[in-house]
Amino acid sequence: MRAVPDFTKLLSLEEYVALSHEVPYVYTCEPEDRKLTVFGADHSNDPEHPQFQQLEAIFETEEPHCVLIEGLQDEVVFTRLSSLLKNLHGEVAIQQGGESVYAAALALATGYTWGSVEPSDSALFSYLESLGFSRQNIVVWYALRLLPQYVRREETIHFNEYITPFLEQLARATGWSEAQQDSQKVLEEATQLLQRDLVLHSEAQALRYVSAVATLAHDQDYTVMNTISAVANEFRDRAMVQAIHTALCDYSSVLVVYGASHAVVQEPVLRAMCSE
Repeated sequence: MRAVPDFTKLLSLEEYVALSHEVPYVYTCEPEDRKLTVFGADHSNDPEHPQFQQLEAIFETEEPHCVLIEGLQDEVVFTRLSSLLKNLHGEVAIQQGGESVYAAALALATGYTWGSVEPSDSALFSYLESLGFSRQNIVVWYALRLLPQYVRREETIHFNEYITPFLEQLARATGWSEAQQDSQKVLEEATQLLQRDLVLHSEAQALRYVSAVATLAHDQDYTVMNTISAVANEFRDRAMVQAIHTALCDYSSVLVVYGASHAVVQEPVLRAMCSE
């Protein structure tokens, strides 16, 4: 696996929104004696979603030696999940962490290696800060980015309690004092930035707060949170492709499980990488 990823082939935001695609979005590439299977999921914590049967079938037919999943940017979180997976199976795994945790549970059950396809938090936030985004805005964005999964999980605790351990994770990764403030204060700052009260129980609204696509419209709901999302997504896509390339150098069969948008945006560069 010698081909170097050509990041110019990543789809731009404008190119992506002009497309229509299935969800989940699944495809395979077979460079030389290797095989890459990409599973672009519909983010869901619903055990009845048919994609989970489809994902289980892929494990049975493809037998991936390495499984890369979205959402593990922190070594402490990775270690904690490794411990939790011993007691997380089937529906419980899906309810707790959607397709990512379910894929990790399947990998553990079948004895395959699993890990993160993400860049580290410290790398991502250093990059965002280098572009001129304030630490305070980055922390608020980080909190708002957690809201969609909070809604999907149908958590019974308040959102400020939910984000507290994640803010602690961010503080460890960056050392920023801005990440060490009380979670309620972060949410108050989010309300001020958005110039409206937070809606805590609507997935559609939660996604809108951090929608990268909103940077194209600049409508009345647009904020800097949307721009940070767009920039962060591009950085993450590049890092994900690099992680996939590294895995294909080390393993003959690799499965990647992440959001469908990543699968679509990365497809041109992954196919070019695997065909050279």
